[in-house]
Amino acid sequence: YGLPHSCAMFTATLRSFLVHDLGAEPSDAYPCLYYLHSQGQSMVIAHYIDDIQTIATGPRILDEFSAAIATRFEATATTLTSFLGLQITEDEQNIYVRQPGLAADIIATLQVQAAAPSLLPIIPGHGLNRTQCPQEPADIAQLRPMAKTYRSVCGSLQYLLKTRPDLAYALSVFQRFQHNPATVHFKGL
Repeated sequence: YGLPHSCAMFTATLRSFLVHDLGAEPSDAYPCLYYLHSQGQSMVIAHYIDDIQTIATGPRILDEFSAAIATRFEATATTLTSFLGLQITEDEQNIYVRQPGLAADIIATLQVQAAAPSLLPIIPGHGLNRTQCPQEPADIAQLRPMAKTYRSVCGSLQYLLKTRPDLAYALSVFQRFQHNPATVHFKGL
């Protein structure tokens, strides 16, 4: 810890251990993701800086992994409750992933705490289009501060899609107006 290259050194050491010592397969798409298979059971290993999260199809592979990693690294096994802003809970049958902090931040940014909940993320036949965007330079300049907030909220909602894929279509509609949103677009958001 403390050195500028500590994270890179730990990542290289961990990668070598996972790939060469345990036989894990690194993901082609994500450098922090590995797959481990052993005697009919599988495990996904994800790491972020010096935190490692695992999910396994059975307890045997998880126990083997825990024992192996403890021989090389100082490790503390805990139940995963949060990771990169995601809140994780589980019961005997299911795992639940939520983002209550992000959702609350978006609501506060939009100042819609008192808004009535809706069953649909966007009204069918919404009628939102580019002709509603401001055309006059004075109107564009007046709405410029709102446009910055609009883009910020669209970005936050993009991150929220990890736990709310039902918002994807609605968000894609609103993202069409990020360059020059009108008040009607902001209200719909």
